[in-house]
Amino acid sequence: MKSIHGQLIFTLKDVQFDGEYWHGLNRSLEEILRFKTPRDKTIHCKYQIDRRQDEWFKSTNRRLIRIIDKQFARGEVPNELKK
Repeated sequence: MKSIHGQLIFTLKDVQFDGEYWHGLNRSLEEILRFKTPRDKTIHCKYQIDRRQDEWFKSTNRRLIRIIDKQFARGEVPNELKK
């Protein structure tokens, strides 16, 4: 957000909060695909949804900013949100 001639200007961004575990970000796709636990199937499904979201945002010339739960808990913010 910035002020231009006394007016507050801000840009809305597409932001999504993702849980590291349920979005399959804490291990490799190969490991998830071994389906060692019943939850792995759900995690793989969510992973596929995330990739489709990435493609949709790319095809519409938009960018989805993903904030991972554990990074947020440590106070880390993606660079795209610091601007």
